Amino acid sequence: MAFRILALALAARSACALKPPRGLKLKLPTTPRRVATLEPPPAVDTEPRIDLREASPLTVDAAWLTTTRQLGTTDATPTMRQLDESNETPTHWRRAARVQRSMMRFAPLALVGALLTIPKTLDAGVSTLWSKLYGSWWAHAPMFEAWTATLGFVGAIAFWSSIHVLFFRDRRRASEFRFDKQPPVAPFEWLGQLGGKRLWGAYLPLVAYVGSIKLFHCVVTKAPLPIAPPTALRVLLEVTCGVYLYDALFAPIHASMHRRGSPAWWRRLHRTHHEARPTQRRGKALVPLETVQHSYADGALQVACNVLVQRAPSIIWVGSGFALAPKHPLSRVLHNLVVTYLLAEAHSGYDLPWMTHRAWPRVFGGAKAHDAHHVQGDRHFHQFF
Repeated sequence: MAFRILALALAARSACALKPPRGLKLKLPTTPRRVATLEPPPAVDTEPRIDLREASPLTVDAAWLTTTRQLGTTDATPTMRQLDESNETPTHWRRAARVQRSMMRFAPLALVGALLTIPKTLDAGVSTLWSKLYGSWWAHAPMFEAWTATLGFVGAIAFWSSIHVLFFRDRRRASEFRFDKQPPVAPFEWLGQLGGKRLWGAYLPLVAYVGSIKLFHCVVTKAPLPIAPPTALRVLLEVTCGVYLYDALFAPIHASMHRRGSPAWWRRLHRTHHEARPTQRRGKALVPLETVQHSYADGALQVACNVLVQRAPSIIWVGSGFALAPKHPLSRVLHNLVVTYLLAEAHSGYDLPWMTHRAWPRVFGGAKAHDAHHVQGDRHFHQFF
């Protein structure tokens, strides 16, 4: 019995003396110490995420479908839907553009056909218009034609400045039909959109033009109005030839102001028209108000060309032969209205399907050519053709 107790004691002593091998390292798991705070534990987001910066407006629905499949439900809603913001031109817009161009191209043919088939009816309409105009007191005033041209400018500039409001539901849609593909910048500058200083600059050409014509009539007396009305054919020929002659007369003057060999003072006269733009509009397409934003000398040259054309005699048929006669006042009034409209259209910055350069691309340069002229400056010196 004593022998067994001794053996057990020796075995226990040898077991306590055992050591682990030298290359063996034991690492026990440790638990980080937790510090008590008042903040709630961070929430763990287990839902899948969509990178909206990479998803385009037209492909967000695909990302939404992927999210829905991952969630296993169909109750999720799209994060972003901009299907109405597509940049594709709607089909009905393309159809309407073709119809508008066809109508604009058909209008001159219809007018010529009416002159050939029903000339007496058109002459009666022109006679009625002239009799009403002749019976008004303001038609006999010396400033009648000047105020007509002024109202033509105001109406044309107001119309082209409001295109994005009249024909489009938002400015983004209007930008699709502008040469820079951006909304017009401060189109209502003439209503104080850019402050009082720019507002005075918008109406300064009006004051200068009306004042200059008033001084002109102080020297030159206006001739009395003729009683006899013109024929419809005469009005059409006088207006058409007058608009063409005005553009042909001013084009070489305009080109000389851009020629490098011209004197610096001469080129400086026209520089205001290209550089008198607000900072917000630098590098953007034109707006209609820029039609009248030029130096006084530049505007005086354009007015002088128009006055020369208006005072040029016309060739008319009188009884047994042709004769020279002054341009009829009714033709002069219509000439001013047509010229002011075409000038505002050329500076509109729009590329609409019913504009002159779209309806008759081989005849009119229009807004497309004049916008390229303002960008490059070395071509397209005609304002209309």
